[in-house]
Amino acid sequence: MSTSHAPLAATLDREIAWFVRVLEDRRSRTAEGAPAGGIPGAAPPALTDPCAYGAAVSHNRLDVHERLALILALLPWLRPQALDPLLLRNGAIDRPFTEFGGIVLPGRGVVPTRETALFLAAGDDFALRTRLLAMFSSERALVRTRLLARQADEYAPWMPLDPHPELVDRLFRVPD
Repeated sequence: MSTSHAPLAATLDREIAWFVRVLEDRRSRTAEGAPAGGIPGAAPPALTDPCAYGAAVSHNRLDVHERLALILALLPWLRPQALDPLLLRNGAIDRPFTEFGGIVLPGRGVVPTRETALFLAAGDDFALRTRLLAMFSSERALVRTRLLARQADEYAPWMPLDPHPELVDRLFRVPD
């Protein structure tokens, strides 16, 4: 990795560590039947290193829910094994947990969906979940500014969270 990618790598590493804490805390709360409500765990890390990811988050004033959705969309590219806990099966019904969302692709792991983001951000807080669906609208920052790819159905929770190709290019472009 060139030194020009070092700030991006450090930022993404901290962001992924935050995501992992949120995922583990949400899964623990769900298993214990603890009340939902907001993103569990620690606040997201400060964006101290100058890089394309930090600039995208800061420039678009992403809130904590949008930021969680953005890193979630990038995980299949960056650290797919961070999504492995979503592959757990519900022992009571011997199938995957519906609330985790995600599309399981054999040999590729989990492709997160909007449902995955809603589960992490709101658990079973129905009022918060319905409010958060709006963050996937083409009028909101994640899609409008081409951080996430636009989907045919703006509000369908089963749609995949795909990073927009322009974001991928900005993050991973090899300098000339």
